[in-house]
Amino acid sequence: MQFVQMNVFEFEECVSSRLKTKKLAPAERLGITYMGFVGALSAQRMGSQGSQQIAWTFGKQVQKVQKSLAVSDENLCSIVPGDCETRLTRTKLLLDGAAPPPLTEKELSSAHRH
Repeated sequence: MQFVQMNVFEFEECVSSRLKTKKLAPAERLGITYMGFVGALSAQRMGSQGSQQIAWTFGKQVQKVQKSLAVSDENLCSIVPGDCETRLTRTKLLLDGAAPPPLTEKELSSAHRH
């Protein structure tokens, strides 16, 4: 996940590109989206600009697919190594709130330079 901290926007583009594959099984779509979410959530913890917005977007996508497959938060969390208790708490805090505000043009310009 080191790449995510280096450029969260390129990571988002990579995950989004993979999700555009037409023949993804629902479980595969869930796994890819969840990896995008966890990566952005990790970048958010490190203070990467734009990561909160990206994590929120991927998180909302995860919730849709997760619900359709009836996968629990705990089972989903267990597919990625790490502290599930903390991740589930951070997920709830992020996704139970309103969408984060979009970055300003100045913030976007600054974030893409790093």
